[in-house]
Amino acid sequence: MDFQIEEKIEKALNKNKPIVAMESTLFVHGLPKESSIKLFRKLNGIAKKEQVNLAIIAILNGVLKIGITDEQMISLIEKNSLNLVNKAGTRDISFNIALKRDAVTTVSSTLWAAQKAGIKVMATGGIGGVHREILMTLDISADIYALSKHNLIVVCSGPKAFLDIKNTFELLESLSIPVVGYKNSYFATFFCGVDENLELKYVLENTKEIAEVYLKMRDLGMEHSLLVSNPILKKYELDKNLAEKTINQVLRLCKEKNIKGHKLSPFILKNLTELTDGKSLKSNLALIKGNFKLACQISKEL
Repeated sequence: MDFQIEEKIEKALNKNKPIVAMESTLFVHGLPKESSIKLFRKLNGIAKKEQVNLAIIAILNGVLKIGITDEQMISLIEKNSLNLVNKAGTRDISFNIALKRDAVTTVSSTLWAAQKAGIKVMATGGIGGVHREILMTLDISADIYALSKHNLIVVCSGPKAFLDIKNTFELLESLSIPVVGYKNSYFATFFCGVDENLELKYVLENTKEIAEVYLKMRDLGMEHSLLVSNPILKKYELDKNLAEKTINQVLRLCKEKNIKGHKLSPFILKNLTELTDGKSLKSNLALIKGNFKLACQISKEL
């Protein structure tokens, strides 16, 4: 069987219990090993407290898993330290299944798999988007196009800060992907708070309203996702000047070392952690936990 839903997730689906999906690459390629394991356990604790099911999606030995166990997650993290785990966007799913590989899912592939399973809500840290120097590279994350094709609520803190935030904002609008601010009228910018030059058309103050908008989208047959912009709490924000200075430094390093494609984001996040003395990592962990908790609360309204 190529597609397998974990038993507790299948029971939750059958009983219409709340479920929140997450991409496995966030844990395996986006964070240091110890931080990843601690985050995984923390999110399980939040899920238990909120009485919501956490469904992390990954490919294990050629089987697409909707929900993985603690042991399977820790095994993926361990294998990644030996470079034995692929990163799979939507285009890579069939290859990794056919060739019986282990792979972690991105936002784009998680959206596809979650919709196939019948899950309606997903949480992440920051989405992919338009990369800087777009006119030279034409580099746009598949996440954006996946958001335009798959119908979920996606809770995030905007695009990752090292992307071209303004052009990502414009592309979301061009692709008719609705973005709603949660208790904030400006577009979230990952661990840097918000961009006050990018004002959102819609702001909702509670999770019930978010659920109502999404359910109406489904009633009308709309196929895109509803993107919820949830800014990081002020106390966890990374100083914008420090962030921009460090991001530019890391991007120059990427050019020197010819780092691009699927290796780019993990390389940038790792180096940002080192150059900010762990400040960016602390902010990243805080926003992931905040987004997951909000996603849990939204899922209970559906």
